[in-house]
Amino acid sequence: MNDRQNVRVLIVEDDYLVSEVARGLLEEGGYAVVGEAANGLEAIEMTQSLRPDVVLMDIKMPDMGGIEAARLICERCPTPVVVLTAYETEELVNKASEAGVGAYLVKPPRLREMERAITIAIARFDDMMKLRHYADQLEQRVQERTAELEAQYARLEAVIGSVSDGLVVTDERGDVVQANPVAQAWLSQTLLPEDAARLRKVVQGLARQACAKVAGGRPEIVLELTGLDLELKAVPVAGEGMEETAAVVGIHDVSHLKALDRMKTRFATNISHELRTPIATIKLYVYLMQRQPEKWKQYLDTLAREADHQALLVEDILQISHIDGGRLEMNPIPTALDELTKEVVANYRELAQERGLTLERHAAESGPVALVDPDGMTQVLNNLVKNAVQYMSQGGKALVSTGEEEADGRAWATVTVTDTGIGIPEQDLPHIFERFFRGEGERQIQVSGTGLGLAIVKEIVELHGGRVTVESQVGVGTTFVVWLPLAEEAS
Repeated sequence: MNDRQNVRVLIVEDDYLVSEVARGLLEEGGYAVVGEAANGLEAIEMTQSLRPDVVLMDIKMPDMGGIEAARLICERCPTPVVVLTAYETEELVNKASEAGVGAYLVKPPRLREMERAITIAIARFDDMMKLRHYADQLEQRVQERTAELEAQYARLEAVIGSVSDGLVVTDERGDVVQANPVAQAWLSQTLLPEDAARLRKVVQGLARQACAKVAGGRPEIVLELTGLDLELKAVPVAGEGMEETAAVVGIHDVSHLKALDRMKTRFATNISHELRTPIATIKLYVYLMQRQPEKWKQYLDTLAREADHQALLVEDILQISHIDGGRLEMNPIPTALDELTKEVVANYRELAQERGLTLERHAAESGPVALVDPDGMTQVLNNLVKNAVQYMSQGGKALVSTGEEEADGRAWATVTVTDTGIGIPEQDLPHIFERFFRGEGERQIQVSGTGLGLAIVKEIVELHGGRVTVESQVGVGTTFVVWLPLAEEAS
């Protein structure tokens, strides 16, 4: 603002004579004096109302000094301020600068000095306003960037918190710095204390390896805990602004994969046994037939039984394949369960008698009618009754009964198969319907098989909207109950 006629000045001076001298000099120099104030309070009010281009302010005034008035003017209505003082000291300069004063003028003022001070004050004020504007823009950018980072962090937190894997961030020493909810649960809540301690130790070790880059890649391990298998992988994290290398350890629950591995192992073991035994038998009887032609009939009967056994084995495997592929179709129709149990018991009664067993059937007074696929349910009953007969020793008894039961707020048709066999150990009960599971010890030795029979039972019953329950006691016997939807309930 170099055109003096456009520069509007407010004079603030409690000494009338000094004020008039200043006015005269300013008007002589071509400045426009818009007002005169006698103290700091008036100066603030007039600055807000008149909006001068510069304020010429005395330092010492009644009520409020010039320094304080200048500070308030700069806060409320930013305007260049030139202070008038009888003397200039370092302390005064510092206080004035802190208050936002742009220039100083020693009394008595001279026109040339006044012009120079006003020019300096306006220039400094313009620079200050530019800096303030730049600072405001910078602050706005910082706020916007901070908001973006906070939003990104919130999204990242939401993603990390929602993943099913555990994620742990550690420092260079392997100490946990941050963990998502899944990892926190494993490290401090859901695991046994000794398992949690092992997990923390493994996390620390992998993190240290990753930070030291001694593993030649991503350190990883599968940790077997009580009822849980965890796969851990660690990667180093380093970048600008990071004081030290950190590590991120991912923890993935591979229990289902380990279970599949165990299932495959059981399957291979069972199948190899189921194939090896009949093949050896077939080879033996072929050898005998070659040397004893007169006993062909007897040997052929044995070979036929072995062939039937192999056919059943293949049928079980194919049926599981159909179930997994969604190709096992059930066509439920209203079916009298008493009729199904009658046929199944009749089929196994001769085998039971040969083994010295008692196989009985108890029909309900008004036999339940269930909505089932007759063929599918016949297979379920065949598997359960066959198991009962196989796992009993001479003198054992098995009972197949039907009925109706209330459960879960509705009526169900039930088929109960009870035997006095060797029973199922308590630790095996949770796994009894798993594929290829045959238990351990006496139960596995006494009867050969693939371990698919009960798994097929469970799958077929659940396809009907039902369920299977089991109760057992070693040395006492086992009871299976099949719960099926009643035809009238389903309709």
